[in-house]
Amino acid sequence: MKLYAGVDGGQTATQAVVGDERGTVLGRGGGGPANHVDEPGAQERLRSAVDDAVRAALRAAGLPSATLFKGAHVALTGEVEEQRVAVVGSVVRAERLTVGHDAPAAWMGAFGGAPGVAVIAGTGSVAFGCNAAGDEVRVGGWGYLFGDRGSAFWIAAEAIRRALDSADRGRDSALGEAACRHFGVERPAQIPAAFYRRALARDTLAGFAPVVTALALQGEVAAISLVEEAGRALAELALVALERLGLRRGEVAVVGGAAVDPLLRRAMARELTLQGVTLREPLAEPVIGALWLAGGRGGGERA
Repeated sequence: MKLYAGVDGGQTATQAVVGDERGTVLGRGGGGPANHVDEPGAQERLRSAVDDAVRAALRAAGLPSATLFKGAHVALTGEVEEQRVAVVGSVVRAERLTVGHDAPAAWMGAFGGAPGVAVIAGTGSVAFGCNAAGDEVRVGGWGYLFGDRGSAFWIAAEAIRRALDSADRGRDSALGEAACRHFGVERPAQIPAAFYRRALARDTLAGFAPVVTALALQGEVAAISLVEEAGRALAELALVALERLGLRRGEVAVVGGAAVDPLLRRAMARELTLQGVTLREPLAEPVIGALWLAGGRGGGERA
């Protein structure tokens, strides 16, 4: 039996699956965050996350940790630099190992290789698509300083930014009160201070996003406005990708932790529908897309 591995290394967590040549998933495993390349210990964190996830998937499949895969694909958020490829190669044993951006794996999982655009709305955000001619386009994915609009980090940071604006005007706000409770501080101003001195990691700050979306579902006006803006920003990523691919009335799928929020999805779907574009459910999750890119394809688990 030929064995394949797919790994989806995100800013919050890492997932791995082991499968056979038919695409049947034999085992799954998880690890810690595999990004934060600009922070101390980034390479060791990447090594540990991928190693832990793959070993756990092998254990779940009843296979030895020294298993040599026929093929393996590791999808990572952020730019794939030589040093990151070397780190992955030190822990994943495969006859054919490929390491790439996480967006193509998300698209492969969502569309199984068919034309369309996948939007990742996790800690960060990016869109990736392909048309029938094989042309590929990536839009966004420029990190928390220069992009990631509509992502969990963006929702959290924007909520805190708006809370700080209210505080500057001497006004309390529901967003500010929620942020103080969530981060265990007395004033919103303490949150950016903690972030700048790296006492607050990016994935930890992004963890405030579900609190904001919950406030929106409870009817908090400022939170509703913010979440709907996030949905429109994600739709814009998809529409730009579709236009560049010549898929004027194509299909879009959205994946990632932030994408589960119903208000965000409705806002995104509404914006896409205005342009004649359909928001559809993905065939499978990104880690399965990574498995398919590794060469493990077929009629096995697709969700």
